[in-house]
Amino acid sequence: MFEPQYRWILKFLAKLMNVSILSVLSTRCFHQWGGAKMMLRELHLWMKPGDFVYKTDVYSYYASINHNILIQQVKAIDWPCYLLETVIAYCERTILRIGPSLHCESGIPKGGSLSPVLGALYLTPLDHAMERWITRGDCFYARFQDDIILVSRKRHVLKGMRKEMFHILRELRLSLRPEKTFVGRSQKGFDLLGYHITPKGLSPSQKTQGKALENAKQRHAQGGHKSLQEYLQRWRTWAHAGLPFQVHSVNSIIESLVDKVTSSSDYGNSQRVKNHPNFSVSYGLNHNKKGKTSCIKNFSGH
Repeated sequence: MFEPQYRWILKFLAKLMNVSILSVLSTRCFHQWGGAKMMLRELHLWMKPGDFVYKTDVYSYYASINHNILIQQVKAIDWPCYLLETVIAYCERTILRIGPSLHCESGIPKGGSLSPVLGALYLTPLDHAMERWITRGDCFYARFQDDIILVSRKRHVLKGMRKEMFHILRELRLSLRPEKTFVGRSQKGFDLLGYHITPKGLSPSQKTQGKALENAKQRHAQGGHKSLQEYLQRWRTWAHAGLPFQVHSVNSIIESLVDKVTSSSDYGNSQRVKNHPNFSVSYGLNHNKKGKTSCIKNFSGH
C-alpha cells in the first residue's frame, strides 16, 4: 500500500485530514497554525523580565504515540470509515528488514505525510487544557509539534499549568526529556526552535551555530568560496526571516564561521595552495584582516 508509487495517496489523505481536524485543532499548535516564526513573535512580544518559564519537549514523540488513543481521536473528528483502515495500516505498519520483520505496535512513521497531522491531533487535549489557563491573562502557552513552552507572571500559576500538563501526558502515555527541559526565570535565557531567547531578544542558539559550521565546512569543501557564500547568505536570510525585530549576533556569527571554515579547510592547511598567486582571486578569501572584512561584507550586505 505504501510503496513509492502509492505515496500520493498519503499526501492526499494528509490534506484531507488537515481540513477535518480544523474543528478540534487549537490555535496554540503553531506547526499547523502560523509556523515557528509566528510562535517566536508571539513569545517575544508577551514575555517580560522576571517571568517564570517552563520549556520542554516530548521524549521520542512520534515513536511514543499510542495507536488506540490516536485511532479514537481520529474517529472523534468524523473521519470516514472507509479511510480509517488506511490510517490504521499507516500506524500499524510492518517494517521489512534482514531477519524477522518488525510489526509496529506503537508510534507513527517519522517523515511520513500523515505524521505531522496526526502529531498535531494527538496533543489536542493538552492544547485545550492550556487554553483554559491562558484565559486568565497572566500566562502563555504554545506548542510546535512536541516542543512545549509555558510562561507565567506568577510562580504558582506555572506550577498549576505544569501539574495539569503532566497529568494529561501520563494519560497519553508520553514522557518528557529532562535534558531538553528548562525551568527558571526568563532573563536566564533558553533555547527554542533554533534560537536562544531572552526578554532582550533572540539570537541563534549554540546548537544552530554548530550545525551551521558543519554545513559551511561541507559547502566550502565541495564548492569553494562561492558555495560557502551562497550558504551563509541563505543562513542569514533564515535567521531574520519572519521576525520583525532584530536578531542579535547574526553578523558576528557569520564572521566567526568564515574564520573557522577557512582556517580548518584544506586550502588553509596547504602551504602550496596558500602561496598560489590566484588563491585570493579564486576564492575571495585572504588571510589578512582586510581580505576577511571584504568577504564578510559580501555575506552580510543588505
